[in-house]
Amino acid sequence: MSATPVCRMATPDDLPALVALEALFPGDRLSRRSLAAALQRSTSHVWVVEAAPGEVLANLVCFTRRDSPWWRIYSVVVHPSGRGKGHARRLMAAVSDAALRAGAAGLRLEVREDNAAARGLYAALGFTVRGRRPGYYDDGAAAVQLQRPFVAHERLA
Repeated sequence: MSATPVCRMATPDDLPALVALEALFPGDRLSRRSLAAALQRSTSHVWVVEAAPGEVLANLVCFTRRDSPWWRIYSVVVHPSGRGKGHARRLMAAVSDAALRAGAAGLRLEVREDNAAARGLYAALGFTVRGRRPGYYDDGAAAVQLQRPFVAHERLA
């Protein structure tokens, strides 16, 4: 493993690793087909954290819409061996920088209400609650809707 994992845009070569990471997600997974499409669409942005060539430890999938100034983070997955090492924070900084450069109003996402670790990270990054969606996930779990508006010339820490 390299000393410093690299955060970069995903390529089609990363598809097997993305599918493997998505399989770790508890539900509402992106399919192989959806991930392959996300790697091709101009309205999709996919980042990975790579420890060594071919060793992807984490990924983030974000979607944009032409009719919305907000970028929507759809999926953030960190392999169990990479948890607690700042990979999700690194991915969030990458998407934030890209969204800022594109002139986005900010970032939005949904997170499981019972995912304390993720909610803690998002709160530390300045996300605030904008709503709640009961029964949002396949298993009936509620989602908390979060957002982080941007201000001029900012960067995520």
